[in-house]
Amino acid sequence: MRKWAYLLLLAGIAQPALAAKTVSVEQMEQLLASLQGKPDGKVAQQLGDLELTERVSAARLARWETELPGSHAHEALIKLADASAFLDPPEADVVRDPEPDNETQQRMLELAVEYVKSTITHLPNFLATRVTIRFEDSPTTQVATTGIPVMT
Repeated sequence: MRKWAYLLLLAGIAQPALAAKTVSVEQMEQLLASLQGKPDGKVAQQLGDLELTERVSAARLARWETELPGSHAHEALIKLADASAFLDPPEADVVRDPEPDNETQQRMLELAVEYVKSTITHLPNFLATRVTIRFEDSPTTQVATTGIPVMT
């Protein structure tokens, strides 16, 4: 009896691992190129068995959408891209700014200190506006500009 329980447990654990194949954005590009000219259902089925390891950019997703044959494949691609929305983008898509040199870092710190010195004297700088609109369901009574009810 215990052997069957262990086998069922192992089968349950292994099934999700077999469910989705993970691919990078570059591998996805290659796969979509190889799926050109295939039927919509087949493309949708293959896309449904995938999981991306990197986030897809909006421009790349738009380009992929134009290459797909039909609505089922389009829906599977959108699902795949949405599932990758919180992943890191591919390294090739990330633009790295060079670190500033020491002189530039020093100037940035000086500007920050000047900003704090000039701003701190004006704090708190709050502005609040209150607008009150009242509605009354009394057709026989009107309120004059003085706020005193007038009977008509």
